[in-house]
Amino acid sequence: MLPKIEEIKRRRKALELTQAELSSLSGISQSLLVKIEAGRVSPTYEKAEKIFDALESIELKNEKTAADVMNRNVTIAKESDEIRKAAALMKQKGISQLPVTDSRDRIIGSISERSILENFGKKIVSDALDDPLPAIGSKTPLTTVIDLLKHNSAVLVMEKHKIAGIITKSDVI
Repeated sequence: MLPKIEEIKRRRKALELTQAELSSLSGISQSLLVKIEAGRVSPTYEKAEKIFDALESIELKNEKTAADVMNRNVTIAKESDEIRKAAALMKQKGISQLPVTDSRDRIIGSISERSILENFGKKIVSDALDDPLPAIGSKTPLTTVIDLLKHNSAVLVMEKHKIAGIITKSDVI
């Protein structure tokens, strides 16, 4: 389902596009676009689709990505580390969760303040392991990152199967 036709003008102006530029990008005549925006003509579904596709492609090009907001300094815990070492790292760095890797630097989970409290008395990180944080590529759109952060405390950014960064809610805000 397409957005309302009235959105065309607002979105075009938000992207700082002229009517000539949008007509060129969408493959419709400028005179038709002028009439559509003025509300004098209702476009066919096909024409409206071309306009909205052009607007969306420009919006996606302008959208920030994971690489734009990620923190490249990622603190990691090893599965064999003592829990108190991981807790001290979190306190020192002012963070509430850490990705956890195995001896071959593969991500196997995460550890958080909550999992440490829930596993009070246990000694080794692997005994207090949470699920791994979701992992995305560096070119993932920021809107996707935001959706993931609604359900996760952080998101890992991967490049060539290695951790390149981490994004938390505070990085996005």
